[in-house]
Amino acid sequence: MSEANRYMDQILEVRHQSPEEERDLCLKLLEMNETEYARAFAHTYLADAFHSMGMLDKAMDEYHAAMDLMGKKEYDKLSLTLYNLAGGIYIGQDDEQGALDCFFKEIEIAEQMEDYTMCSTALANIAYVYREAGAYGKSEATLKRAFEMAQNASENQSNVAFSEEFYNMLRAGLELEKKEPDKALKYLDSLDQLKEDPLNVPLLYASCYAQKGMKEEAMAGLGKIWEQVEDIQNRFERLSHYFDILDILMALKEYEDAARFTAKTERLLVGMECAGKWTRLMEYEIQIYTELGEEEPLERAYELFFQYDMKFKEISKQSAVKRLKKRIELQKEADRRTSMEEWQNVLFKRNEYDELTGVLNRRGIRKYMNKAFAAAREQKQKFAVLFVDVDFFKEFNDTYGHVAGDECLKKIAHILKHAVADKGMAGRYGGDEFLLTITGIQTISIMEVAMEIKKSLTKVAIPNKNSAVSDEVTVTIGGVNSVPEEKMDFPCYIEAADRMLYSLKKSSKNGFAINESVQGDEK
Repeated sequence: MSEANRYMDQILEVRHQSPEEERDLCLKLLEMNETEYARAFAHTYLADAFHSMGMLDKAMDEYHAAMDLMGKKEYDKLSLTLYNLAGGIYIGQDDEQGALDCFFKEIEIAEQMEDYTMCSTALANIAYVYREAGAYGKSEATLKRAFEMAQNASENQSNVAFSEEFYNMLRAGLELEKKEPDKALKYLDSLDQLKEDPLNVPLLYASCYAQKGMKEEAMAGLGKIWEQVEDIQNRFERLSHYFDILDILMALKEYEDAARFTAKTERLLVGMECAGKWTRLMEYEIQIYTELGEEEPLERAYELFFQYDMKFKEISKQSAVKRLKKRIELQKEADRRTSMEEWQNVLFKRNEYDELTGVLNRRGIRKYMNKAFAAAREQKQKFAVLFVDVDFFKEFNDTYGHVAGDECLKKIAHILKHAVADKGMAGRYGGDEFLLTITGIQTISIMEVAMEIKKSLTKVAIPNKNSAVSDEVTVTIGGVNSVPEEKMDFPCYIEAADRMLYSLKKSSKNGFAINESVQGDEK
């Protein structure tokens, strides 16, 4: 065995135990300047080490270095690892589309290798991204497909596990995101303790108890895992569990304990390149110190929120000039604020509107829908939710570029806002997907809104020569319109509309379909 091969074996042995040692071994392997494969291997696992250490910018640099070395070479197994790691890095940067691109590429390679177990794990990761984005219907369907694929896989070249217990654990996590603790408990109660995963199951149980208001049981569950969390060597994994614990403490309204835990989380975040995680942590602290009535730490939390939120947005922007201008504008705006109430108004406005299109973002959509749905249910009015998905938008971006893609989304958002007018709300749900809500009109009128959208889009005539259905940009619209039942909540409607869109796009694009019941037949 060559010295380079010995280093590679050692890297695989230590990667889950010590990211620092993994980093040092990769650097030594690079110093040897051996084969292109050895260098690609070193850069791949350097990305892994830096990701574990929370150094996401450096991890991304190593990912690109590995990609440059691989080029078109047949390093399939290493490519699988690289795309899997890169997806995790993008998740850490809160870049959903980047993560999805990597996981779909991972599936493409795994299918070529006929490694369907690895395909299933990539699908499970995609389901996780959908879940975190709030697309619960897509997450559930993708997770089921992942499990079925794993069950039918005859070979497993990548040595990954996808058992029924693992699937049930993932389903429990999905149900908790949907605020369905009783359903989550059914999945958890079906598990034998997962010996290889001693933390996630107790955390999920504690989350269930917290959502059900069972404070004593939830705190007892947390008490069993404090020390285990601290023993995790992977800093990014430990950080993820810290946020799980914070979610539980916030659900229990244990604000003093949560304040102490945010301080611990801040110490862990020092030196980690995670602007998005800092922003999320400051959102917790703003809520905590508002509840505790402590103005000085509350003001600090607002200031840090603006600081890290601007940094996060800078990373996401395509143009350095636009990033700088936005930062100056936001800082000037922040400097003008002299009271906590004004700071909070700025925060809410920035958090509720999509910067690109000017319509509501997912946070704003949920806030609007909470009120509008409750009013419709109380007044027994029809409530409509429509998903609007841009057909072949990836092909559009590939053909005309992302700047043109941004302009396309702006025009579509303007059309949707005008079509809804004062009848409801238009928002950007994520990527090229928009969501509309309309209260108190019949389905025939909803269909007229859909036709108006398509008519307006035809007038604008945005070219998309690589679309499979038209030479111009088109959209597919799926939705639901019915009077909410007493026990329903608005996520039911989002899922129903999402199912309708998904079903419609499977058979055709550039169409629309509306259900008159959350469970009903297509109209």
